[in-house]
Amino acid sequence: YSETRDEQIGSVAMLEDTDGDGRFDKRSVYVDKLFWPTAVMCYDGGVFVVSAPDVFYCRDTDGDGRADTREVVLTGFDMSNPNATPNSLRWGLDSRIHGMASTAGGSLRSLRWEKHSGEEMKPIQARGRDFSFDPRTGELRLESGGSQFGMTYDEWGRKFESSNSVPIEMVMY
Repeated sequence: YSETRDEQIGSVAMLEDTDGDGRFDKRSVYVDKLFWPTAVMCYDGGVFVVSAPDVFYCRDTDGDGRADTREVVLTGFDMSNPNATPNSLRWGLDSRIHGMASTAGGSLRSLRWEKHSGEEMKPIQARGRDFSFDPRTGELRLESGGSQFGMTYDEWGRKFESSNSVPIEMVMY
């Protein structure tokens, strides 16, 4: 956690149990030089990483344990408050990746959708809303929600969120 954005000190590390004893004994950096990384989601041999103002898709294509590709999938999250950055990537029952835009929101664009569809996307304001995207096409949409941090689904698909003033709330659709 750093309030000095220019430092780019964030990273995503891979932890491994190399001797099978149930304890991690090897740590290697998979992605580094990130601003405020706040969520990671594994997908198709790589990871989505939330690092405002972007969501990246990072992948190791040469097998050395470090991501050598970094694609900006979504962009435009507000960075004015390090306590209100996007977070909590989760799979939804709709096979989309859901996340929280947090209280700061932002004017979001899906660069993956633009690449996939060949159309430029008009930015959409996400303040006070959550978001979801199709990991294959990048199709972006706003969702009900809008708390600060911490989102999950229970086994019945009900969505719960939290913030520092409201420790738990259920989001109704």
